[in-house]
Amino acid sequence: MAKSFKDELPTFALLAALAMLVGLCVAMQWWWTRQSLDIAVYWEAGTRMRAGGADLYASATDPANSVGYFIYPPFFATLFAPLTWLPRWAGYAVWTLCQLALLYASFEGARRLAGLQQRRGPALFLLACLWGALWMNLVEGQVNLLVAALVCWGWLWLEQGRTGRGALLLAAAVHVKVIPVVLIAVLVVQGRFKPALAVAGLCGALWLAPLVWAVPAHGLWAGLERNVQLSREYADSVAAPRVKTQNTDALGGIRAPNNGLPATWQRWFGRGGRVSYALPGEAPLVAALPVPLARWGGLALAALMGLGALGAAWRARHDPQRRAMAAGLALMAAMFGNLLFWPHHMCAAAILLAPLYARVARMPLVWAVPAGLVLLAWAPINEAWAPLAHMGAWGTPTLALLALWALGMWITLRPAPLRDDARGLYSAAHEQTNGHAPA
Repeated sequence: MAKSFKDELPTFALLAALAMLVGLCVAMQWWWTRQSLDIAVYWEAGTRMRAGGADLYASATDPANSVGYFIYPPFFATLFAPLTWLPRWAGYAVWTLCQLALLYASFEGARRLAGLQQRRGPALFLLACLWGALWMNLVEGQVNLLVAALVCWGWLWLEQGRTGRGALLLAAAVHVKVIPVVLIAVLVVQGRFKPALAVAGLCGALWLAPLVWAVPAHGLWAGLERNVQLSREYADSVAAPRVKTQNTDALGGIRAPNNGLPATWQRWFGRGGRVSYALPGEAPLVAALPVPLARWGGLALAALMGLGALGAAWRARHDPQRRAMAAGLALMAAMFGNLLFWPHHMCAAAILLAPLYARVARMPLVWAVPAGLVLLAWAPINEAWAPLAHMGAWGTPTLALLALWALGMWITLRPAPLRDDARGLYSAAHEQTNGHAPA
């Protein structure tokens, strides 16, 4: 029987969304040469790393970089540095292609983790849920799709028993952005001590990665000293100010669309600080709390979420699909606790969203999840319209993402059997990867 247009509508929607993303990526190599965005920071950091790593965390001197100084660990500058051998436009074009490849890798790894045999449904669901995150990631040339791909495939390979490969990718994710370090705690809670030790050990090994550039530039011993100094500079310039003072003034401030609980909490209850670039007001939006409570209250809530995620990880330790969801919950809790939680950071939530889709795919309201995110979390990114700017400032994106986290927590803690009409849609992650159909 021939399929109707209604049957093919999801396919058309997926192809249209992918075409838009491809078009955006193609246009980016010209856009980035005219706009100073995050990729300009990476370019300058890569150039400095290629010269041996000196002044990696110093103020920007590249005329194309008006964003600011580099705020990631040295490892990502080590990875990005080879692109700076190319002319800038060519390096930007290669990074564009990398974004497309990483998008596919993230979605494919998440799909396999969830044990889903179909590709169309999960891809469309992930695109719909993460549309705003993906859009901002591609517009700014951000690094979050790299983190998402490393996390999804690293966790998948651990589930398949490929401990060395999986641990290497998770360790690389930790060195690109520190937040995935919470996955080590998830592994420990689940009693998977060998993978946890492997990830920790490879984190130590990858700490030496900048020697690839430091030794040729400075010699062996001076290169080792430069490597140690890079870690000190990262701690002093980036990590310490965040941890000690919970202050984001030099990193974008508490303004929307910073969706972290510390930033949103300080917009509600802090004293001073712009709530949005599009609005004239300053915090507090609700009431001024004592400074310690206003500064640390949001982080305390995120810490409670992290403990809840670890509890869910322990509860789900015998089910590969729910283990992946628990890892995603812990990762999201850490993102909520970060002083900076911009929309593009949510790309890494693919590890949670694909298994979530696997559990609710046959439910009638499954598309309410991405619809709610589009309306409440991603629409306020556009602050040109005053109502959307107010939504962002008041934290509707944060509340929507918290609701998503709560839904993931509820499903992870609820080991309900598959519905009869869903059988045939799922298979265990390792079985699917090896090409076996479910029983």
